[in-house]
Amino acid sequence: MQQLFAMNHPTLVCIDDWGDTVIDGVKHAFNVTEFHGQGTLREFLDRGRRLSPSQALVVGIDVCRALHHAHQSGFVHGDVRPANLIFGEDARVRLTGLGTKRSANAEQMSLEQAKYAAPEIGLGSVPNGQTDIYSLAITLLESITGEVPFVGESDADTALARLQREPTDLGRLRPSLAPQLVKVIHTLLARNPDHRYATGK
Repeated sequence: MQQLFAMNHPTLVCIDDWGDTVIDGVKHAFNVTEFHGQGTLREFLDRGRRLSPSQALVVGIDVCRALHHAHQSGFVHGDVRPANLIFGEDARVRLTGLGTKRSANAEQMSLEQAKYAAPEIGLGSVPNGQTDIYSLAITLLESITGEVPFVGESDADTALARLQREPTDLGRLRPSLAPQLVKVIHTLLARNPDHRYATGK
């Protein structure tokens, strides 16, 4: 954990301290981070707003830089989603939640976390750099279209859909998008991890 204190990157929310607390008899881990008061991407989307393609591109680049830095430092995020992207005062997003203790067991994920999990997580795979990349793709797709792909009536339905089929072509959902952007997001969303980009670089 001490290594996290040494991580300093403009796209990451820095961790100043960490510890555990007990709430209603249950032990919870917490991180103390620097404050960014402009809200999360989750809050932005919940107000019915969407990112323009150019804004989504900037967000994607910033988060890829954050993930590449974390992965190069030996850390996997494991929970990339809109709630963990915070807008700074400069209107750029920063990735938070790095170093938070969380279960790698898909059955113990919250419904919100499961929406962004890579298909191999449902098969018991341990989160890694490519599962972070997949979660970023889901986040970007939702930011542009307002919808998360593969949401079934249950987590099992959602996981099964991700394992069996590709998402609806983003180019059909938003025909005005540049083909290059569509191609990048679909590569990030590949069911087979080997077909995704290997890193966020």
